[in-house]
Amino acid sequence: MVMNLYILILISFPEALLNLYITLQLINEGKLPSFREKKNLIRFFISLSCMLLFSWVVRPLAPNAICNMIFHSIGYMLIISLVYWVNIFKSACCVSAMLLLYSTVENSYIHFIIAYISKGMDNFSRDYTLYIFYSLPSRIAQFVTIRWLKKYRVFLSLVKLHKSFYKLFAALIYGLVLVQYSLSFIADTYFDKMELIHQIVFSVSITLFVFLSSYILLRFMFGYMVAVLKSGNMLYQQAEGATLESYKGILSFLQQNDVDSAKKSLESLIAEKEKKLQQGNDIESIKNQLEVLIKQNNDKKRKG
Repeated sequence: MVMNLYILILISFPEALLNLYITLQLINEGKLPSFREKKNLIRFFISLSCMLLFSWVVRPLAPNAICNMIFHSIGYMLIISLVYWVNIFKSACCVSAMLLLYSTVENSYIHFIIAYISKGMDNFSRDYTLYIFYSLPSRIAQFVTIRWLKKYRVFLSLVKLHKSFYKLFAALIYGLVLVQYSLSFIADTYFDKMELIHQIVFSVSITLFVFLSSYILLRFMFGYMVAVLKSGNMLYQQAEGATLESYKGILSFLQQNDVDSAKKSLESLIAEKEKKLQQGNDIESIKNQLEVLIKQNNDKKRKG
């Protein structure tokens, strides 16, 4: 594919800008560019510049859309991981989710343009001045996605997901995107050799497959995250209930002036917390509470 300033500024720049914004929204809303957070703004421009430079180098070298997709996804994943210090698996999952959106929209209509407007892949490649019009549906879809993500505050850091989650869904999404681009590549290559009825059936089938497969995968992904959230909330409620009962028991011991039993209960609670928590603030708070309670109880005994 020809790579010049026209494509870089009017096509690659808005594409990379919106893709980066979507990816960062999925990773963590706090990483989005803001004039109040100069660090995020600088990181955003560094990432965007690296992505454009990568596109400038890769697009002319990629022999087809499949290779272009693979190279760009790897490049985006590495850039975001290095610039934002994001876990490589989480970065791969978020980049692949962004890529799935782009692939779904583009592969649902681009082969119609290649076949019926450009009359073949060779003509489509030469008519690069029209790319900005051909890419409008993808830009619109990106804007709609950004508004939806911001409205419903959707981002994967809502819950601490295990890296196996990111591995699984990144692999599923990349596999699906590869199938989508492979089907479009076949259509672009052999479209003019098919009869009209076969062209229509093949085109409609690709479009339906692209939308349905993406919808099913995203619903599955969304359902999995909801299940994780519900499970985590249930475990949290159970832990809070158990802690509350422990505090009630300790209070009962102190009311009976049984300091030794209260101390043993608190030590047991602290030991349990030490196993589950990596931070020490809660443990220090419990120890401080223990010292205060023992001191208060001793004061009451002296006064009695």
